[in-house]
Amino acid sequence: MAAYFADFATLMQRLGAGTSGGVTGYGATTIVQVEPDLSGYAEQAVLSSPSCYGFCSGTGNDPTLLHASVASSGDAAAAGYPDTYQGFNLALLHLRDVYAPNVRLAFHVSNWATLRDIGSDPDPSLSGATQGTLAGDFAAASGVSQAPANTSTYDLVFNDVDDRDAGYYKYVDGRPDAFWDRLNVTVPDFARWEDYLGAVTAATGRRAMVWQVPLGNQYFDTDNNTPGHYQNNRAEYFFGHMAELSSIGVIGVLYGRGNAGSTTNTDGQGDGVTNPTPICDSDGLSSGSICNTHVSTVADDDGGYLRMAAAAYEASPVPMN
Repeated sequence: MAAYFADFATLMQRLGAGTSGGVTGYGATTIVQVEPDLSGYAEQAVLSSPSCYGFCSGTGNDPTLLHASVASSGDAAAAGYPDTYQGFNLALLHLRDVYAPNVRLAFHVSNWATLRDIGSDPDPSLSGATQGTLAGDFAAASGVSQAPANTSTYDLVFNDVDDRDAGYYKYVDGRPDAFWDRLNVTVPDFARWEDYLGAVTAATGRRAMVWQVPLGNQYFDTDNNTPGHYQNNRAEYFFGHMAELSSIGVIGVLYGRGNAGSTTNTDGQGDGVTNPTPICDSDGLSSGSICNTHVSTVADDDGGYLRMAAAAYEASPVPMN
């Protein structure tokens, strides 16, 4: 952990406005997302003793219960912070404050952090708002909005909806629960996720960035659930419901696949313009069916959906406050 903190200090020095080791830092506003998924595993650890493997001092939704090597790491900059998960975050915030106050630090909140995954759980009684408040409270106490007087707090929270296309999960990994109901009738659906993230932003008092949104769609016939052309409905839903995202505190959406087999917005497969026979199915629908009948004119593996939707949004944007 001493090496970890030293590396993080170097990152802040390179992003800050000062000069270190003969290198002048970047100096402009930058967002750094801290350790995606780590916070989810940390919260699960303190919520369930078996998930902590003896590294917790108790059980509860409290980041101070999880042991971490902070002051004990031997790193001088971390010496004043407790050996807990909260202390780990406070040490990172301190390094940011010292070397790069221009950096906006972001805390990742996973959909499964509370031991109930609102992105896949089929239980209709599972409350997204309740789970989001639980995750938001943990994030707040970890340093997102609660910290000692001499330490600043995180600036943003991040959330990812999935790391690959729902079609990839369903047709390659055999996971039928990966599609969300775009009609918001049967869970998992977008409405429950919005309740979750809205509760997170309310509990932390911070705005959110949604990242790693898979690029598959059910619009262009290019995406027919074959390698590199798997379907998804996240991008379509988000571009069609920007006001909903803004209402729950989202200020930006970052698109990009999390594995090599999912759809991307370039010609990743090297197969040029493709327009196979359209397919009709009920994926992502609680009732009815959907057909990807639009013909693509570009070589992008998503048929050009991202560039088309982004251009339309740019022409008529929805303020994300």
